[in-house]
Amino acid sequence: MSTTLGPATIKPVVTKTAVTPHAITAAQRGCSAQQVLVVAGFCLLFLYHNYLPLFHSDLWGHVAYGDWMLQQRQLPQEDPFAELSAGVPVLASAWLSQ
Repeated sequence: MSTTLGPATIKPVVTKTAVTPHAITAAQRGCSAQQVLVVAGFCLLFLYHNYLPLFHSDLWGHVAYGDWMLQQRQLPQEDPFAELSAGVPVLASAWLSQ
């Protein structure tokens, strides 16, 4: 007795269901309500910090140096903002510690 197997014909099961925004389940969304709340909390924290003022520190000095570098397309060889140090080369003394 011999058995021969013919080519298998598998027909895909096609179900046509109308997917509307109201019919999407939590599994189809890809995230839980807890995850949505965490993301919303981080968004609120981000927006809160966007409205805080930038306090006076050396931040604006760094911005001025960066602006000068973008305009000149080079690193400064001497301090462009300190008139008393004209001709004195810039020494990068904190490059390894920062």
